[in-house]
Amino acid sequence: MEQVFNELSADGKYPTHQDANDAVRKLLDLSKNMTAIGFSRELRVSSNFCSLELCKGLTLGRWLNEHIKEDSGRLLLSYASKMPYVDDVLRDEGKHFTYRGNDAYGLGYAYLRGTVALALECFPEGDTELDSDIGKVSVMTISTCRKFTDGKKHLRQKIFSEIKDGSGLIEKFAVLFPYIRLSKDARKNIASLNGNEDFFRKYINHFVALNEAAITGSIEVLSSEGINWSEETGITLQKFKKERTFLCSDGRYRLFSKHTKMLRENQRIYFLLENNLVYIGYAGEHLSTVQHKQ
Repeated sequence: MEQVFNELSADGKYPTHQDANDAVRKLLDLSKNMTAIGFSRELRVSSNFCSLELCKGLTLGRWLNEHIKEDSGRLLLSYASKMPYVDDVLRDEGKHFTYRGNDAYGLGYAYLRGTVALALECFPEGDTELDSDIGKVSVMTISTCRKFTDGKKHLRQKIFSEIKDGSGLIEKFAVLFPYIRLSKDARKNIASLNGNEDFFRKYINHFVALNEAAITGSIEVLSSEGINWSEETGITLQKFKKERTFLCSDGRYRLFSKHTKMLRENQRIYFLLENNLVYIGYAGEHLSTVQHKQ
């Protein structure tokens, strides 16, 4: 999912160059946070990006020239140098959006793509109402890392909505769930899902909870998130030990007992919390137990 810059937030009203510098760096921090949860690295901008004013005598183009040898300058240039520009896209698609009487290219593009708009911190956060040729529409604007943190769950759901099947989930897995390590078998089983299974979205919800369990170091998170889980009985582990021993991503074999459960769909995810990582050995149909034969 794309990141989009709201060009209306660069309105030249910062009182000093230092205030403008701080605002741009905060925007970059915000963009990096968005990338960290799965948004694309590029920041879509309007064609007049470099001529936009931060404060009197300081445009974004000049800011880039002054900071091009710094990490922040190179970062912004790499983020914002990708075409096509948002105003060109809206023009090609015959769409027009305004905000308080001003053309709103970034906000309109964000609305059309179902994403959020990033802004310099002087622009109001929250739902931004636009006028358009299809009537009034609303798009979310974020300009601070605090708002990002408060809305992280909602933002993740936007990313998850783009995932259509198992291969798409695997493609983004490391970014979405950085504290989960999949075995080769689990990865293969997940990649084979076509996305139409009744349990597909439940898999994602279970991975969200398991990733959080790794972060907090506590599997109690699973229960608080409404995830059904349990451990195997001693007799099942004794009889079916080989069936529950999996080669993990670090090259070690581990015996798995704990598993999350999707009861109606007969699906299980076998996991082990170790050193603030969650290892997943198996994801698929219910394994054999002393009461249940696969």
